[in-house]
Amino acid sequence: MTIQNQIKNLKPTDCDITLRYVCPNCSNEHWVRLKQAKYEKFVIVCDCDTILKTKPITSVKILYRKKKSQSQKKEKQITDQQEEIDSKLIDKCFSILSSYGFSRKETESLVKECYIESKNTDCLTLVKLSLSKFGEQNGKCNPSV
Repeated sequence: MTIQNQIKNLKPTDCDITLRYVCPNCSNEHWVRLKQAKYEKFVIVCDCDTILKTKPITSVKILYRKKKSQSQKKEKQITDQQEEIDSKLIDKCFSILSSYGFSRKETESLVKECYIESKNTDCLTLVKLSLSKFGEQNGKCNPSV
């Protein structure tokens, strides 16, 4: 019998969930089981004599992880790449692009896009690429306007 034949995907048959409540007066932790937390009039009496009324919980839902599709993997990869850019680099680029009227949001968007395409960490190069990309997106300057 191979290992593949022995592996089964199982779902849990039951669960034991505990919830943590913290007393606002003394910061003492209180652990309550889900069955207790379901009761409307359930209270906790803290060591500091504070009575804590819990908000009733109706249910807990278990969500199973789904297999990632190719598009989800690509989106995650793009998000990971965007997170790689240093915030200090964006700040430097913003200090330059703000003098051209760019908002913080526009700067972040353009710089991240240019960073993903070029993988360049030089501030001036990213500013040049951002201005070039902005020109491509918005057409050429019209001096008659």
